[in-house]
Amino acid sequence: DVLGSRGLGDVYKRQQQACRHLPNAQALVHPLIRKLAIADRQEGGHLLKTLYTYLIFGGSVSQTADARFLHRNTLRARLHKIQALFPADWDSPAMREQLLLSLLFFDPDG
Repeated sequence: DVLGSRGLGDVYKRQQQACRHLPNAQALVHPLIRKLAIADRQEGGHLLKTLYTYLIFGGSVSQTADARFLHRNTLRARLHKIQALFPADWDSPAMREQLLLSLLFFDPDG
């Protein structure tokens, strides 16, 4: 469950299942999400979930930490890892939207 027991995990799963089955959905995935997925496998599988939760909560560290059941410093460390892999404009609403949609379309098995 991406968002713990907060109830949003089911919404995410339904959205993701619908998006992944769209024709050519994988072509819409931002290349940096694919790069992050490779690192995610090496890091234990928490970077994509952390990024998704962070984006859903509008970049709120406290809400993301609560939703992921993490200490804020642990979350900040994960975000620094993600930002090191993602030289992106994190304050750009357009970039955040693109990454969020990419996470919904992304199929790690596809």
